Amino acid sequence: MYVVNPDSISENKKFYCKSKNLKKFLCELKKIPYVSKYYDEEIKRMVWIFIKTKELSDALYEWKQNKINGIRAIQ
Repeated sequence: MYVVNPDSISENKKFYCKSKNLKKFLCELKKIPYVSKYYDEEIKRMVWIFIKTKELSDALYEWKQNKINGIRAIQ
């Protein structure tokens, strides 16, 4: 599902991803689709918006643990 107007999603249900590697991990390895994206002029990079779910939370925990343990999930 892609959302054209991400403002229609309540703020507490959104996760903003500003990392290309994390986005790749979530989308390609974990098969969690983002629902919208935009280019942030202030930070000069793309930002992907994901809906907060248990699946996303588990994937973010795995990502964090991989970073702590020095495991590269994405090449």
